[in-house]
Amino acid sequence: MKLSLIVAMSKDGVIGKEGALPWHLPEDLQHFKKITMGSPIIMGRKTFESIGKALPGRENIVITRNAGFAKKGVRTFSSLETALLFLEEYLSDDDTAFVIGGAEIFKEALPKIEKAYVTLIEEKISGDVYFPITHFQKDFTLLQKSEVHFSPKEKLHYTFEEYIQAKKK
Repeated sequence: MKLSLIVAMSKDGVIGKEGALPWHLPEDLQHFKKITMGSPIIMGRKTFESIGKALPGRENIVITRNAGFAKKGVRTFSSLETALLFLEEYLSDDDTAFVIGGAEIFKEALPKIEKAYVTLIEEKISGDVYFPITHFQKDFTLLQKSEVHFSPKEKLHYTFEEYIQAKKK
């Protein structure tokens, strides 16, 4: 099994504000759907709660310390490690699972990630949840980058980027 991550973040690493994304970019949501459809997605409880429901067409895995947490269409695990062990039993070497957030899960998963799909918003945005950008910049190499997109509604410039972990080349 391959482990990838997918994240939208500002250039200073903001990924959330008050329990939600601090922007609304429909093209990014379509990008997320296209990349993750048919694959397991792994997230923390807070990320799941910000989404509000299981995402269709994907195995939804939630990492939580709350043993009583149960939601329709979701498998729960007490740790990232146990979730990965479960997935390794059922996925082939060519299958990919995606870590989709939040900050704690990203930080824990980063050393295991082979590929990262990043929507990079070129503006600074205020927020209260950050991607572990220092570790990411040190360990990952840019593979490809899209042209710059612009959202007139949000007044944001952004690119779709793909990275590979340097040691996994």
